[in-house]
Amino acid sequence: MNKDQLTSDFLPKEIVLKLYRDIPIWDYQQQIELVNSYAETIIESMDPDVYAVKLHNQIGFCYCQAGRYPQAIAHFKKVIEHLAPSHHPSLYFHVIGLVIRSNRQMKEFGEAIYWAEIGLYNLDNAKSSFERLNILAGYVDVLKEAYEPFNQAYERIITHVIADLGFPETPTDPIETVNALRTTNHIWNRKLSDLEVSLAHSKDDEQIISALENFRQHCPIEWYRKYAEKAIQIRKGN
Repeated sequence: MNKDQLTSDFLPKEIVLKLYRDIPIWDYQQQIELVNSYAETIIESMDPDVYAVKLHNQIGFCYCQAGRYPQAIAHFKKVIEHLAPSHHPSLYFHVIGLVIRSNRQMKEFGEAIYWAEIGLYNLDNAKSSFERLNILAGYVDVLKEAYEPFNQAYERIITHVIADLGFPETPTDPIETVNALRTTNHIWNRKLSDLEVSLAHSKDDEQIISALENFRQHCPIEWYRKYAEKAIQIRKGN
């Protein structure tokens, strides 16, 4: 499988703009026609496995956004057929997460748990503990709706996420802990994103350093604190 093609964007920016700016998400048929039309122009230049992964992922996402979950799942499964977790971990776990969510939306809780456990089983391939947290979150969402207990075998993953990302939470009830981790991460990820947007056009290094330092002092998650500290040192020229 061609790694460069696999990790590159499938659609050019102008197609992406048409897809999400000009076509409403409920008009999935028009979106898919646009995707297929473009895909036909590049098929000869692409690795066949990469082409299948990219095309089915994009079509599956069009269906998923429109709430056409059975069709979305069919395409996402084709992605997983071609894509091993080690090939492109972030894409693999993103697709697994969408399969879990799609099945949960259809109340197919058994299928959702099945796919969640496939994701959990393969998490040693994850490059980031944020990916691990996303799969855990999808898993507990299904368990909550299905009134099923958390499998104790996966509690070690929670412990790993807390230690790896430096969360302040102490593991207690696994479902409550995962929900707390997700909430804390969402809050501070959003704060960091808003901060970066607000500072994007600033040329005042002192203002930027002060804002990042304030974020670093108040953020309870070590990973984000280190991210802010690195940005501060870059601004200081260290």
